[in-house]
Parts: sequence; structure tokens; C-alpha cells
Amino acid sequence: MATSRDAQTETRPQPAVILVLFADPDAGIQIAHWLSEAYHRTVTVSDGYDAAAILRQQRVTALITDRLLPPWPGLEPFPHLRKSHPDLAIVCFGSWEVDSGRLARSAGATHVLSCPLRRRAVLDALPRGAAAA
Repeated sequence: MATSRDAQTETRPQPAVILVLFADPDAGIQIAHWLSEAYHRTVTVSDGYDAAAILRQQRVTALITDRLLPPWPGLEPFPHLRKSHPDLAIVCFGSWEVDSGRLARSAGATHVLSCPLRRRAVLDALPRGAAAA
């Protein structure tokens, strides 16, 4: 028999997460570490298949990526992500030339960051209140 406390637990919305998707696992681990130090909930994945599953299963407020989303390389997935998840912040890293950064923004990235990775830049790119634990 379910108690009123059980019913409350069942109806609570799932906490939001920040999805970290990097081809370089060390970079993904570093970013996830910075985010957890700042009290953000994170899920780290290594390919687009896993990222797509997480986006279907959980409430994701931000995707942080190096824009290598196997099996969808490059910027091609960004417009689809923006259409299916309009509130999703997409933060992408890369060795950007000016035109490439503009292209990433026009494809749907909300923030474009250059390498090397910088903790403050990552945290500043997140929407306010994004997946705070």
C-alpha cells in the first residue's frame, strides 16, 4: 500500500542534469569534475548514441560537447537538438576560427568556447540555475 509520502516521491520531477559529451574522455572527466565542484548534477557520455538516450530519459538543461557526436560528426546535430529541446543550452568547445565559431552559433550552439578548457568559462556558459544539486 502506498503512503502519501510514497505518492509525493513518485510525482516529484526528475532533477535536471548537465550532459557532458567529449571524444577525449580526460576532457569530459575534467569538465564533469568542475561541474560537480560547483554542485551541478552531471552525466558524462562518450558518443551520440548515449547522449541521445540520456536526452530521451532525463531532463537535461545543458549539453557541453567538443562537437564530435558520433555517429553525427560536426555541427549537424545542433539544429535537431534545438528543435527537439528548445530550452537546451548547447556549449561547444573547439579550436575555432572566427567563421567556425559563427557557424556553430548559427547551427544552434548557445555558447562557443575555445580550447584550452577553462573552468570559469565552462561555468559562465551555463544557464542560471542549471542542474544545481
